Amino acid sequence: LKQPPLFYMKPETISGNIKNTAKLLKINSKQLITSALKQPPIFCYNPETIVNNIKKTTSLLSISQKDFIQAALKHPTLFYLKPETIAENVTKSAKLINLSTKEYNTLALKKPTLFYLKPETIAKKANLIRYYKQIQNKSTTKTVIYLNSDQVLYETILNYLVKKADKLSAAINKNEFIEYLKKADKIYNLEIPANEIAQDFIKFTKEFSAKNFGKQIFSIKIK
Repeated sequence: LKQPPLFYMKPETISGNIKNTAKLLKINSKQLITSALKQPPIFCYNPETIVNNIKKTTSLLSISQKDFIQAALKHPTLFYLKPETIAENVTKSAKLINLSTKEYNTLALKKPTLFYLKPETIAKKANLIRYYKQIQNKSTTKTVIYLNSDQVLYETILNYLVKKADKLSAAINKNEFIEYLKKADKIYNLEIPANEIAQDFIKFTKEFSAKNFGKQIFSIKIK
């Protein structure tokens, strides 16, 4: 249903595509089938096309074919994305977050979506984590990227600020955070460092308060 050509392609062709691709990549057919069920175009691609994509991509990125294949099995889009597109994403993303392409590739092999997410999206997520570390007075020299939504990261920052304000020894369980704030029943006067993200965070806290409490319970000052 996601890939209509599969209704009329010869079964032998589909089976052959999988078996030959798996053989050329030196992986188990069952592994490739699992990936193809997530991204059905893999059933239709010529084995040589996929293999050539892998070879060209790894050549452009100067990374191991074996490592990239393992990343592609987790995120099958990588099997058929244009090598030039992946390489361009890596180059631009690495530049935006001040990493060498080698350092970026090391991160991306652990989190393969970094190979194809928009560079601007990746930069925003990296900056959010840096801002969180800035709020915690921690070093921001090491680049860390979490792929959670912005909302989840903003709530994590807010959780930390509430914990600090109430002098708690540990973060509040995220599933209990709203209930904790309801029981506290007070206005939190919080301070955050100046940053381009600060206004977006304040906007989030206002929306979070209105949605969950029907009023504003955070007064935030930028220092």
